Amino acid sequence: MFYFLLSLSLFLTPVFILFYMAVETLQRNKRDRLNQCASLFFFSAMLMLFGNFMTSLFTVPFSGKISYLFIYLPAFAAMCLLIRFCALLSERDRAMSRPLLLILCYAPLLSGLSTLLFPQWSYIEIAEIGGWRYHEVSPLLMGVTVVTAVYTMGLSLYLVGAGLREAAALQLKLKRKQLQMVMWGVGLGGAWAVLLASHKRFSIVPDDLWMPDLSMFGVLIYAFFMRYAMMKYDFLLSIERKILCEMSPVSILIVDRNGIIRETNAQTEAMLGPLHQEPAMRRLDEWLTPCEEDAAKPAEDSQREALYRGEYAVHNRQGDIRFVRADSEFIYTAGERFQCVALLDITETKLAEAKNRHLAYHDTLTDLPNRFMFQQRLQESLSAVKHHQGSIAVILIGLDGFKKVNDSQGHHVGDLLLQHVADILLKRAALDATVFRLGGDEFAMIVPHSESQASISELCHDIFEGFQAPFLYKDKSYYISASVGVSLFPEHGQQAEQLLQFADLAMYHAKQSGRNRYVLYDPFIHREEQERFRMDGWIRKGLKQGEFALHYQPQVDMESGRVTGTEALIRWHHPEEGLIPPNEFIPLAEESGTIVDIGYWVLDTACEQLRKWMEAGYAPLCISINLSAKQFLDPKFPDVLADTLNRTGIEPSLLCLEITERTAMLDKGGCADICREIMSFGVKLSIDDFGTGYSSLVLLKQLPVHSIKIDRSFVIELETNDSDRAIIIAMIAMSHNLGKKVVAEGVEELGQWNMLARLGCDEVQGYFVSRPLPADEFVRFLARERQQGISVMPLAYHMHK
Repeated sequence: MFYFLLSLSLFLTPVFILFYMAVETLQRNKRDRLNQCASLFFFSAMLMLFGNFMTSLFTVPFSGKISYLFIYLPAFAAMCLLIRFCALLSERDRAMSRPLLLILCYAPLLSGLSTLLFPQWSYIEIAEIGGWRYHEVSPLLMGVTVVTAVYTMGLSLYLVGAGLREAAALQLKLKRKQLQMVMWGVGLGGAWAVLLASHKRFSIVPDDLWMPDLSMFGVLIYAFFMRYAMMKYDFLLSIERKILCEMSPVSILIVDRNGIIRETNAQTEAMLGPLHQEPAMRRLDEWLTPCEEDAAKPAEDSQREALYRGEYAVHNRQGDIRFVRADSEFIYTAGERFQCVALLDITETKLAEAKNRHLAYHDTLTDLPNRFMFQQRLQESLSAVKHHQGSIAVILIGLDGFKKVNDSQGHHVGDLLLQHVADILLKRAALDATVFRLGGDEFAMIVPHSESQASISELCHDIFEGFQAPFLYKDKSYYISASVGVSLFPEHGQQAEQLLQFADLAMYHAKQSGRNRYVLYDPFIHREEQERFRMDGWIRKGLKQGEFALHYQPQVDMESGRVTGTEALIRWHHPEEGLIPPNEFIPLAEESGTIVDIGYWVLDTACEQLRKWMEAGYAPLCISINLSAKQFLDPKFPDVLADTLNRTGIEPSLLCLEITERTAMLDKGGCADICREIMSFGVKLSIDDFGTGYSSLVLLKQLPVHSIKIDRSFVIELETNDSDRAIIIAMIAMSHNLGKKVVAEGVEELGQWNMLARLGCDEVQGYFVSRPLPADEFVRFLARERQQGISVMPLAYHMHK
């Protein structure tokens, strides 16, 4: 029984050990190729020893086949895995192509499988002496096995040796120790297998003891060395302190309780310079300067044992400044306490933060402080002067005509021009003033100690002088001016928001007053702006609550004297202010953009009214509507027009849209396209206030309009002013030659009527015919004309008189 249990332990203990090693290695890192290869090697070795155990269990005839399948084939696989492991460990696999690597690694398995092609020459016979069974292998199988074993050991040693040379050259101490351990395992395991392969059985072993082939234990020896190399120098964190310090990307210093630097790593000397060249040991606090309040710096004797933590500036031997983040802990060595200080270089991060801060508070184009800095600096200046009863001037500078240069010459020229303006302001500003760019074409100055308006006036005139000289670029001269608004502390306001608002109002007033001037804030400007703001709110509210209405002024055909059309004119009946004339709210609506909503309301209301008149049985009338520039150039206007025509169902030819010369000149290229698109619906177009612009003849030629309307300024003195009469004659003749109809507005007297009739004018409108009438009165006017069946001219004349 004793020999039986001893035999089982000799057979199965190595099997269990190798199985444990295979599972343990794989579990440590299943994705690592080196672990996978080692685990497979251990498993193949386990099969070899288990096959030896099975050979002893079966009868001799079956033992030969079992030996071939469970010993020799796993042995050839283990040889392949050994080569593969050595290639991965030495990293030689990266230096060779994949096909070559596969051939070198799997040559042993191919040679072993090749013996299956010659079964009659690849046999294994089992001999038995007592409890000992040994193999009698055919010459072919023996030769293939020996050659393959020699090939495997030689190639493995070559791969490991190459890895050792590279590790030594790169001073990789851990890798070198690991490879040395594997080399010892290959050598000792191979030597054991060779020495015991020639011995069948030791004489001291009892004949009754059932025991394995001891030569196979060579693979177990190599497995132990392989596992130890991986556990000791790869998986476990058993790296020496000196190696860790040298490999660390941070600077590490050992400092004693007096703050003296005792030891450093290579990273520290790269940052501070070679400390061993110092005449005496240096204190760490001589190199570090805290960057923030919470960064501890043990400077006094009572604080020398405080930990270094926080951000510091490092002044090295070369005079450069680096920034580090420090962290430290106490360590104890040989009964003495030291500090281990780690310094992480954050210079690039600090520089990036500084750059980001600069970009956050400065304009990228001119490098002037931006709006955020302006608000912060103004707050700081106000806080400072309030305690000393000082004064501050806030100056806003808006460029005149910059958009025209930017659009016509391109953004590159516009950017250069803005830089030129920044230089002018920096040169012309007072010594204690700060110049800012608020955005777009707006600049600002904060001028402290502004004791008098005379000094501010002198500064503004100095700025204007800087704009007198043109900006030169590529042999071209660009002239630009500025409108300036000024507010003063404490005269105009106590808060930064107030001063900025008042300076902005003053600058806007300067632009409205003709530009190229400065305006000092006055409360009247604020009241005026408040009134404008209140009026804009009234307009928006009035549109929603139906306070607007349309009046209709008849247009009369001069040949027949009959009403052929009417012009829709907007009127505003405010519930508190009463009737507000159009000249008081239309300019404000154009400025705020509300004019577009008003225009669409007029279009819809006029078309609905025309539909009602047509349904009531009145003769067809052409209704004229004025279009603002913003409505005419609105991209959605053609769609709104088409929808209105479809919804109201009126004949498009009964609608005439009037645009001014100034509107037509805003977009020369696109205006003609818009006109053609509108006329494609069948709608008529007319040029209002014709003759007041500088390009009337060009517009008449280029735009596909139906008619022109002579401005009232030419009609007023038609009878007495030869120039006005000559101009009207030319307008009528030119328009008729181009096939355009002529309408004269502002006709108030019989003499004007008669003169226009003799000159060949087609239609007229004005108070001589009728004032603008509400819809119900206009209907009565039409009914009276229909009932009398006579020309409206004598009736209008009679009414006028």
